[in-house]
Amino acid sequence: VIYNGLVGKFFYIEKPPNKKCMLCGKNATVIEEVKIPATATIDVLLSIIKNRGYSYDPEFLPSFWLIDKKDPVEVEMDLTLKEHGIRNYETLYVTGFTKKGKELDLNVRLLLNQR
Repeated sequence: VIYNGLVGKFFYIEKPPNKKCMLCGKNATVIEEVKIPATATIDVLLSIIKNRGYSYDPEFLPSFWLIDKKDPVEVEMDLTLKEHGIRNYETLYVTGFTKKGKELDLNVRLLLNQR
């Protein structure tokens, strides 16, 4: 969208998507939204991700990183989301998964149930 101040109108420009773009192309990082209780551990999150068609990469174990802080913080597997201080709509960066034979990095947006 471009605003022309001389005529006072907005002009909409259609631009075809760049297929090589890492943000909008077919190689873009996947964002999964997961509804999960705040008292759940990362193991529960692992099973939810696995039920969505992802599998573990045989070369290395999955790791979870909280990326909404100043510096990325690795999330421990045995603590609950509440113990980590993870809030609603925060994003975890997840590595170590494959889907259809391709190695993927996921961004998991957490929607917490406050029960």
